[in-house]
Amino acid sequence: MRYPATATIPTAGANNVGNGTIAAITINDHIALSEKWTLIALSKKWFAVIGTKTKNLPDCEVGIDYPDITRQDSGYSDYGFDKNIVIPFGEFPVSFKITEGATLFEKNDVFTFYAFSASRKRIGRTKVVLA
Repeated sequence: MRYPATATIPTAGANNVGNGTIAAITINDHIALSEKWTLIALSKKWFAVIGTKTKNLPDCEVGIDYPDITRQDSGYSDYGFDKNIVIPFGEFPVSFKITEGATLFEKNDVFTFYAFSASRKRIGRTKVVLA
């Protein structure tokens, strides 16, 4: 039997100021690894995206689908770091959307969730290129 990749329900940090949510987590069946994902607020509108095995992915903008399909060919410039991380849209191991609540996020608000890889053989791996 084969099982698809899955994710746990995201958990908001106990000390979060913002009361937004994360919705529609999708795990890429072909390349996702089993790992813990941590999303850390860099500001009211930007979150760092960090996997325990995949490491840093481009930052996520609140209110925009992640990854943003409209930016797939242009690369990403991380908030505050001025580095370009180029990953083709289809090679992101996770996708989701962070939605703000009535109280805006503050720096260091955090969400965590776990991804579990599919039982099938992966056909590729995410490659991060720093430009």
